[in-house]
Amino acid sequence: DEPGIYHQMPEETEMINYLAYIRELPVNDSPGLFGLHDNADMSCAQATTYASLAVLLSLQPRVVGSAASSQDEVTKQMAESLLHQIPQPIPNIPAVQEKYPVLYEESL
Repeated sequence: DEPGIYHQMPEETEMINYLAYIRELPVNDSPGLFGLHDNADMSCAQATTYASLAVLLSLQPRVVGSAASSQDEVTKQMAESLLHQIPQPIPNIPAVQEKYPVLYEESL
């Protein structure tokens, strides 16, 4: 870390001086602060980039089934598959709402 950035404030320091010190601190801590090499932040950024790209690639639409299947047909098949996984019969919603009412005074 750069010398002098991180230091202990004297006990008699006033609140305004603490706040000024905190505002002067860097937004991102350097790896040296944690005993790491300066290239550690580059390795971390690279790993984060790879993970982000993997998520983006996983969101890309894929051709499922025959080439004739459109995206709408694939979506419909997935929705029907999920519908068949829902336990039947669906509970009586009004009875559940009566038994377990929403109490707004208990919410945050």
